[in-house]
Amino acid sequence: MDEQVTDRAAGTGEVASLPAATPRARPVRVMFVVLGTVFLAIAAVGIVVPVLPTTPFVLLAAACYLRASARLHERLVRSRTFGPTIVAWQEHRAIPPRAKAIAIVMITGTFVVSIVFVVEHLVLQLGLAALGATLVVWLARRPSWSSAATTTVAPPE
Repeated sequence: MDEQVTDRAAGTGEVASLPAATPRARPVRVMFVVLGTVFLAIAAVGIVVPVLPTTPFVLLAAACYLRASARLHERLVRSRTFGPTIVAWQEHRAIPPRAKAIAIVMITGTFVVSIVFVVEHLVLQLGLAALGATLVVWLARRPSWSSAATTTVAPPE
């Protein structure tokens, strides 16, 4: 059974077909709402704290809300702040280019500062460098998508 949700977050106004929340026992739904809210709070903090990634927590919140409440999921998808990221991931398995660029810059900066100023042991510095490089490569290899990239402009007459 599919639920029809207006795709306002992507700016198209088209109707996107998303799977409806599966009927679950009340305690399970409550657990998913609580988890989704915690993940969304962490994502909101991640907007201003450079060490904390935003996108993974937004996607986790969307997944939890999808399993708990169609109303909460739709509200999150329609959010001006988080909606485009969720829509890009759900429909295209891609990350908006701006979010990807910010994430790569923040990851790189955070790891460099940690390696240079915080961690003193060479082995730990090398481990952090390897982890940071792995994260950046993984993120850079994810497809990019934005609603503007699919918008067609009529040629001038």
